[in-house]
Amino acid sequence: MNKIKNTDAVVIGGGLIGAAVAYYLSKENVSVTVLERSGVASGTSGACSGKIWFSTKKPGLHLELALVSSELHGQIVNELEYAIEQYDEGEMLLVETETELRFMQGFVKEQKEAGIEIRFLTKREIKEMQPFLASDRLAAVTYSPMGETINPMSLNFGLLKQAEKKGAIVLRDTVVENIRMVSSRVEAVLTNRGKIETNYVINAAGVSAPAVGTMVGLRVPITPIRGQILVTEPVKPIVRIPTLEVRYLAFKRNPDLSPKSNKVDVTCGLSQSPKGNVFIAVTKEFVGFNNETTPMGMSMIARRALDFFPGLSPVKVIRSYAGLRPYTPDGLPIMGKVPGMEGFIMAAGHGGDGVTLAPVTGKLISELVIGGEPSICIDELSLARFNKGSSGSYS
Repeated sequence: MNKIKNTDAVVIGGGLIGAAVAYYLSKENVSVTVLERSGVASGTSGACSGKIWFSTKKPGLHLELALVSSELHGQIVNELEYAIEQYDEGEMLLVETETELRFMQGFVKEQKEAGIEIRFLTKREIKEMQPFLASDRLAAVTYSPMGETINPMSLNFGLLKQAEKKGAIVLRDTVVENIRMVSSRVEAVLTNRGKIETNYVINAAGVSAPAVGTMVGLRVPITPIRGQILVTEPVKPIVRIPTLEVRYLAFKRNPDLSPKSNKVDVTCGLSQSPKGNVFIAVTKEFVGFNNETTPMGMSMIARRALDFFPGLSPVKVIRSYAGLRPYTPDGLPIMGKVPGMEGFIMAAGHGGDGVTLAPVTGKLISELVIGGEPSICIDELSLARFNKGSSGSYS
């Protein structure tokens, strides 16, 4: 087998998470090689809405990481020699039922106690801030000015370009075939282009992280969930503030709000770009690695959008796409060292939070490589949490 240049760390996955890890490692003069099996941002990172939201995060470590990551986003945008589209737009949550309202009353209280600026809007405020919203059918609406939108593809490319400038090597169209371990320690990564000897492997492969895990005997409980998205023609401002229905929180906070079925489900989120295109999302479908759009999924998204913004009825949809989100059983990412496997580190399973949490993930993983301990304790995000009470490995 051909031999590729040795490196201190190999990052498997060239999406936002892998790019952020490479960016922070290269800043610390760690030699790093990123392996991407196709093109940069060709997977989940290139098929998401780019939202940096806080009202969808669980108070505790999840929310703490999001807040730290938001500060890092600001630093990164200023440091990158690449045009990054970013907009401070705020965020709205739409409450339809009394059950959802009771849940949201406790939720808003928790968010405020955690330092998030969020409140229920009066009917007058709703009309002023979101005049085209069908507010009469809603039980309540919450608003937070803290939400942001960033172009995930430009951020992905910008991070990798900056890492390359600092000496990182990014190998596209490179397939990882195996990982060689000696005495439970990482020794090399074997690819279709040759062998790379290394001390660290960071599994940032998103929905493909389980396949990477099997190479070292690990069971990584990440499931792909397909999300279909519609994009309309440019129109006058209709969705003034990015908006999301509360049922989305079911996947993160309250299973009782989620349908007990594997059929296509829609949790509608809408936002409008500065150019006027309306982005309408998203289905949640357990269909494996199928990332195609479907007539039924697109129809369900469109009908749901009209429930909230009937003024969209004459607007034409000009394209659609679908992305696979890497979800874990508890909705939290898997991050950190794997006990008993020296040099193997997890950074995957961010679900719909990859854009929000990419900077803090990159920083914390780089700290693990450089000094052994991260600046924020992430023990509760360890892969080991899915193996509690069992004796053996994670296989």
